[in-house]
Amino acid sequence: MVESITVRLATLRLWQEPARFQAYPSFLQSVDPVGEYSSMADLARQAGERRMLDDRHVKEEGITRNLGDWDRNGRGDLVWRGIGLLEKRNRNYVLSESGLALRSVYRDEPSGQRWKIMLATLILRREPRTRALVRALSSPAAELRFEAGSWFAGPHSLAVLTSDFGEFTPLAPALLGRPNIQTLLDTLGAWALGDWGSLPVHSSDVSVTYAGVRDPVLTVDDLGGALRGPFELFSALGLAEDVAGTLRWRPSAAAELLGPSCAAEFGWTTGAPDLPELVDQLVMELRADNGYLIASELRDRLAAAGVIGPDRELAALLDAGTLVLEAYDYGQSRHGEGLFGEPDKQLIKLRVRRVGVKG
Repeated sequence: MVESITVRLATLRLWQEPARFQAYPSFLQSVDPVGEYSSMADLARQAGERRMLDDRHVKEEGITRNLGDWDRNGRGDLVWRGIGLLEKRNRNYVLSESGLALRSVYRDEPSGQRWKIMLATLILRREPRTRALVRALSSPAAELRFEAGSWFAGPHSLAVLTSDFGEFTPLAPALLGRPNIQTLLDTLGAWALGDWGSLPVHSSDVSVTYAGVRDPVLTVDDLGGALRGPFELFSALGLAEDVAGTLRWRPSAAAELLGPSCAAEFGWTTGAPDLPELVDQLVMELRADNGYLIASELRDRLAAAGVIGPDRELAALLDAGTLVLEAYDYGQSRHGEGLFGEPDKQLIKLRVRRVGVKG
């Protein structure tokens, strides 16, 4: 018999400034590694900057919101609280094994990559909303398009996610009646729990639905702002990119950096595609009757296929003689940036030299 459970997700609030992802491990330096804290507010008062904002709130309280793991509410529903850098022990909060590890790595190598990789992995394995988005973005040619010219800009409710799972407006409120992040989470079910998939339930055959802490509807209030933090971290690691307001994931880079366990979970494959063959396929697909194609379209399609630095890779193929730039010309403003950023190369004719074929 299939057991149905509801997992309630607390509001996502990681670090306040999206690009300052060192805020988490930096804050942990002020947490006593053997200390116990009665609540997150107590932790905020005793660790980091203790300056009070008012009679009840402290400056660092916001950053502690998603440091915990999970608990149950009065009805017995599971409630997600955070990525598990702290855990409950004897009714008090203490640093978990993951929290101690992140604290230690950052202390020893604050300028290194190890703590960034560790933090990115924890989020991907323990934050259901981020996890669901990355799973969808990991499918071929998937993307999350924002209305403005950069990611997480413009009206978040209009951002459109297209993937093998379908089309969603993940940051739109449920009242608009369109599939959103809650729909995507329910589609993925227990998989979206990641490391929390071993939460105590009565059956191994579980149907999971998601809800807000108090309401059946999952809040999306400022969810885009909260998600930008993890994606800025992923971008710094070369795993995600912003292409003029379109968010794309780099499965091959993620597989290589985060290892086989994460790769198997998300369906990433290691190794770059056969670039000349890929370019040849895209040239055939994108070129017009006159033989020209739009350089920015080729760049975007290569990026969507997991090629990091498309212009750089195309330049290497040209230098090696594998690729031939037969002609180029100016286009129009709608054609975007030209090849190598050169305006006279908005429209280009390319040919891939076949092995054993002269000319």
